[in-house]
Amino acid sequence: MRKFRKPRCPYCGKKIGLIAAWALRTQGEYLCPKCGGIADVVLNGSVYGLAFLTVLVSAVFFILALLNFLPFDLWLLLLVVLPFLLFYLVSVFLVRLRKP
Repeated sequence: MRKFRKPRCPYCGKKIGLIAAWALRTQGEYLCPKCGGIADVVLNGSVYGLAFLTVLVSAVFFILALLNFLPFDLWLLLLVVLPFLLFYLVSVFLVRLRKP
């Protein structure tokens, strides 16, 4: 698995803030305000495995509740939603900027 780190401009090395990186996930290009370089926004390959693991963990909690091993209550909802919240928080560190 590759490193979890904040994205940085491939030209000048300026790190991008977490909120800006979170917004970049859906963008195709990034224009560096410091050096003016244009970079492609790509997701690290680890994001797909992490997404699969997130869905799998949530599905296990849900299936355990369907089989009456866990009670249907607010805690179950939290157990099902929590992996997705963690995925969105971690996905900020899996954004990469690459020279076109």
